[in-house]
Amino acid sequence: MKFRFRTCRRSGQSERQFTRTLVVLALVTALTFIIPASGLSAAPVEVTCTYKATYLADVTIPDNTVIPPGTMFVKTWRLRNDGNCAWGPGTTVTSMVFVGGNALGNTGPVPLPAQVPPGQAANLSVTLTAPMTTGTYRSDWKLYRTNGATFGVGASSAPFYAQIKVSAGATAERITFASGATVWSKQSSLTFPTRKEFLLRALAGQAMSVAIVSPKNVANFAITGVTDGQPYKRLENEDRFFSFMLTTTQDYLITVAVPSGAAQYVLSIAVAPLP
Repeated sequence: MKFRFRTCRRSGQSERQFTRTLVVLALVTALTFIIPASGLSAAPVEVTCTYKATYLADVTIPDNTVIPPGTMFVKTWRLRNDGNCAWGPGTTVTSMVFVGGNALGNTGPVPLPAQVPPGQAANLSVTLTAPMTTGTYRSDWKLYRTNGATFGVGASSAPFYAQIKVSAGATAERITFASGATVWSKQSSLTFPTRKEFLLRALAGQAMSVAIVSPKNVANFAITGVTDGQPYKRLENEDRFFSFMLTTTQDYLITVAVPSGAAQYVLSIAVAPLP
């Protein structure tokens, strides 16, 4: 008996479908070995840091604050992190460094005390010392990166700075209380733009009260801690009486001023003894 075999020919379309099926199967098989059973995981995206800072305020020692010669003080700026990466410990922005002007006894680096996330503001401080020679001094500072680069504030990356006038040692009147007294008073006159400055040494834990009286209340006063640089009362504060508990043993600079013209005034200061 003879058998005849018939050959079935696939159409061109069927052959193409068959070929595609084989390709798909081959790809599936290959991917089975390449892709782990746990599935696909996205590759980490590296963030390119931008470094931007914005100056917000002088927290202590406003420009041209009068400081006695040789006095140590703390300058504090308030800056905002307008970049996209944090500053502070564990980051690439670790400290502040002196970049120009007069070092005022400190060139840094001064470590940043805590992390400052993007968009947040922080108070950053350096301890400086006034020169022994009278005059106006400026100390420029910038933020420091671990690669050695620095950046300042604003679009031009300008330094933030401390600017002081050293003259109180020559012009400020040192206040001394009579033995056993707790109140001191001074009557005088003042002509704009001259200011009258007084220095008073007081102890942490004492209560200090300051008052000024003048015709039409034109005269006013400011109180600044010489060592900590803290403006306890500014001239912009319209109160003519101010009382507070001292937290630091230091000299306190009391500045009397008038906005225009001339005026007579009486300045009174009371410091309670320690308990």
